[in-house]
Formats: sequence, structure tokens, C-alpha cells
Amino acid sequence: MSRLSNLSLPRRIAIGAAGLVVVSAVGLTAVTGPAWATGSSASPSTSSAPATLITSTDNLATAKAKVDARIDKAVAQIDKVSAALSKSGLSAADQATFSAKLTALRQQLTAAKATADAAPDLATLKSDIKGVLASIKQSGDVGEVKAVVVAARIEAKVNKADGRLPAVQARITAAQGRGVNVSAAQAAFTDLQAKLADAQAKVNGLPAAVISGQTSPATAKTAITAATSDLKAAAADAKTIRTTLKG
Repeated sequence: MSRLSNLSLPRRIAIGAAGLVVVSAVGLTAVTGPAWATGSSASPSTSSAPATLITSTDNLATAKAKVDARIDKAVAQIDKVSAALSKSGLSAADQATFSAKLTALRQQLTAAKATADAAPDLATLKSDIKGVLASIKQSGDVGEVKAVVVAARIEAKVNKADGRLPAVQARITAAQGRGVNVSAAQAAFTDLQAKLADAQAKVNGLPAAVISGQTSPATAKTAITAATSDLKAAAADAKTIRTTLKG
């Protein structure tokens, strides 16, 4: 039996909600970067074309090192999204589709790095790499995959937490029967129910909507951010319940 399964249900909900806050808030910004803020679904870390990445004082070796570092960062982020994809709970078919997109992007970046390393001068380096990185930036594939992955994880965890609510209510009722003043816990539980319901309304069906194209990654981000806010409040409610039931 895991350590988590030994914890009280309010404690499990608190851990789950807090974890979601970290996953959604950090996961989105770490992979999609400015794309969320601008409302576009552009791929990450390719926003600076060599014309601005490379300065007039850079020699060829320095310029190549800068381009390589930018490409390595983008590849690392794609690998992070790929790892999250395998744990997203999406269907095997959807995972295969998105995995193929990420693999294609990774191959483009790897080829771009080889092209950069082979450039004989700065003018060639800028010319060869700018078009490749601009093409990858405009594809939007990484932003789409990340939106689906994060939405799927939040959807699953919110629904799981909601399924635990009857047991939490039973614990509050039992504590009241032992003479514990559960007024604060009951009020927190009512708010917890409301916050989870709000989060469910925002994310249920969201992964499928992004996959089908009915919802853009930017719109999905807005829903995920709002659901995350609900989960922060739910985590605070769960903490109140846990503290009250301890007496």
C-alpha cells in the first residue's frame, strides 16, 4: 500500500489539488512560454531568429554556439512534452498522432543544428537557420500537444477528487458524532464541492475539444488557468477540513 493511500481523504485531496497547481502552472509556462501570453499556439524557444539572436560582434564560432544552445533548449522542451504525453491518459491513437508531430519537430531541429554547425560564414548561418526556425515556430504543434496533455491530466485528477467527496463528508459526519465542532470543516467542504464543480465545468471535455480543433490552445490555457485557481481554493478548503478533523 502506498503512503498516499494511508492518508486521510481530506489530506489526499489537498495533495492532489496542490500537485495540480504545480503541474498546470509550471508545466504550461515551461513548455509553451510566450505563446500562451500572446494567444498564439507557436512552438517554444524558437522565437528569436538568428538575425536577432546573433549580434554584430559575434564571430562565427560564437554565433554557432548561440544557435546550438537555442536549438538544444527547444529539443529538451519537446522531450519534456513527449514524456508527459505518455502519462497523459490520452488514447493510444491520440498519443501516436501527437508523438509523430513532436518527433517531426525534433527531427527538424536536429537537422537545423547540423546545418548551423556546417555554415561557412555568418551570412550563410543566418540565411540557413532563420527560415527553419520560423517554420517550426509557426507550426504550433508543441502548444497544441501541451494544451491537450495538461487538460487531460487536470480533467482526470479533478474527476478523481470529486469521487472522494462522499467519503470526506462521511468523515466529517463521524467527527461530529464524536463531539467535534465541525462547523468550519462543513463550510469548507461546501466550498470544496463548489470549487471542484467549477473546475470540472471548465476542463471536462477540454482535451477532446482541443484535439478536434473546436477549442484553440490559447482558449484551453484560459480554461486551465481558471480551473487551477479553483483547485488552489479547493486545496485550502481541504487543509481546513483536515485541521478541523484533527481536533
